[in-house]
Amino acid sequence: MNLIINGFHNVPQVAVLNRLVKNNNFGYVHHIASDGATIAEKPGTLIETSLYYVIGDGHYDFSDCPPLDGEIIEKMRPYEATALQMMDRLELFSNKGYRRYQKRHDLYLKHLRYWHHITTSRKITLFISQNIPHEIYDYIIYAICQIKSIPVLFFFQIQVHDATLALSDISGWQREILPEYERLQQLQATTAIAALALTGNAAREWSLRANRQAPHYMTRSWYGFKDTNTFLNMRRLKNKNRLKKILNPVTLAKYVVFLIRKNIQKKILFFSYSSLTTPPDYSKPYVYFPLHLQPESTTCPMGGALGDQTLVAEIIARSLPDGVFLYIKENPKQTYLCRDYRFYRNLSQLSDKIVFVPLKTDTYQLIKNSVAVATVTGTAGWEAFFEKKPVLVFGQCFYDSAPGAFKVRSQSDCQRVLKAIVNNEFRYDEKKLKLFLQAVSNVALNACLDADYYGVSSLSIEESNERLYNFLEKYLIKFSSPASL
Repeated sequence: MNLIINGFHNVPQVAVLNRLVKNNNFGYVHHIASDGATIAEKPGTLIETSLYYVIGDGHYDFSDCPPLDGEIIEKMRPYEATALQMMDRLELFSNKGYRRYQKRHDLYLKHLRYWHHITTSRKITLFISQNIPHEIYDYIIYAICQIKSIPVLFFFQIQVHDATLALSDISGWQREILPEYERLQQLQATTAIAALALTGNAAREWSLRANRQAPHYMTRSWYGFKDTNTFLNMRRLKNKNRLKKILNPVTLAKYVVFLIRKNIQKKILFFSYSSLTTPPDYSKPYVYFPLHLQPESTTCPMGGALGDQTLVAEIIARSLPDGVFLYIKENPKQTYLCRDYRFYRNLSQLSDKIVFVPLKTDTYQLIKNSVAVATVTGTAGWEAFFEKKPVLVFGQCFYDSAPGAFKVRSQSDCQRVLKAIVNNEFRYDEKKLKLFLQAVSNVALNACLDADYYGVSSLSIEESNERLYNFLEKYLIKFSSPASL
């Protein structure tokens, strides 16, 4: 068995990988890792390592790598546009011209060339990723595996407490959830709501949502740093190679300039937004559309063809019944990436039914007083269910088939759904929502695999990693018998 493993960057998780390699007869393992968190050598297994922050700019050794041919480039066409869009994130810490199409396309071809070579020459049989592929290089690996029919396994920490989904396809969120949900509905068909007891993570999640607990990441900056300690992130400074790079005078000067520019641009951005805002009038019927933080996986790739929020806003605005408005709120963590004054101006010009609400407006009040919530795949959609509100979902996520969720792919879909909602045809069903939540909890891995969630997890890191190891071992046993997967 020959693997590419992406991520698992903290030391306890690398211990899981080392244990996995030790206890299995892998022929080849290529680990995309960070400094100090790499898989140890093992006799009989060829182990190669790529550092994720090095290969991000396409710094590969092409000496033994043949050039691309037209066939693989053509086969990758369905994934190319998404990969190029993901490169928006490169503008955050880079001033290397990635806004130009040619620069992006050159990087795309570098990633494609190298990983096409690795998957072919090393005869890769499985790709495992810690997170949904969205960091460009990993998405390209995922796409190569799709066209070559190489199995993929990746994890995603969902909004349910200590719940991680294991997936094989970016569009396969409901593969296990829906059958389990249907099973529970049949099993509990005659059970009254009062007698329906949630268990495990489902019970804790229901309690947390009932108390309207804000997502932990809204108190932190997007970059994973504490807002009050942006530069001196101790986790990164523990690594000697990273510390040496950071303390280089040229690097340090560039970073200071970046911080100054970032703060100025963010102030300009929110000034532009604030100049268009109006306090919400809760006496008017409205659909609430909180904007996603971008660039992020929740819109690209999870949004698919409808990951463009301007397009989503236009679909909603053109579908609104008479007298219904669209309230839009910017994400407080948004940076200048994917935004400028033209973004807001273009949104405001779509329809006179669009109202921008101030950043400090309470999101729960906006949800509570709305007729519906619209989102690509955001947390606000999940929160809306617990406020008994219908949700228009434009992307693909774990809750897109929940009771109260309406998948929207076109203006006609949106018109039909909004008409039914405004005509009071939507009925909140607490029992079904509880059963759906229980189904999600039952099929999810009860573990915290994303370091950003460690602070709110009920599990120790050791407990989560032991569960990760056991899951991977069972998966590999099944993998050896494909019919059972």
